[in-house]
Amino acid sequence: MVIRVTGVKSEEGIEYTISYPYTHFITEEERLEIYKKFGTINIWVGLPAIVGAKMCVEGEAEKGVIGPECLDPIKFLKKMADMGAPVKFRETVSKEIIISQK
Repeated sequence: MVIRVTGVKSEEGIEYTISYPYTHFITEEERLEIYKKFGTINIWVGLPAIVGAKMCVEGEAEKGVIGPECLDPIKFLKKMADMGAPVKFRETVSKEIIISQK
């Protein structure tokens, strides 16, 4: 998954790119550790739903029907990590600079 956000900062165009790899468990040891913890290595559907539900129950989200984008992303990722799911992502910031003759 890749998320790109473009905008303006200090009157200059800027783009943030965050990539979230699907290959979370590279080594056999990582896969075994996750399997021992959860009974499966396919945790990327159920676990985020559980974390979101816990945030709602614990009062960390508005009541009623809400979209996942309404949850605090930092709290969400921290809870994912606290439950034992490693959270790894790469953030890249790039800025385009144009130098031209006057």
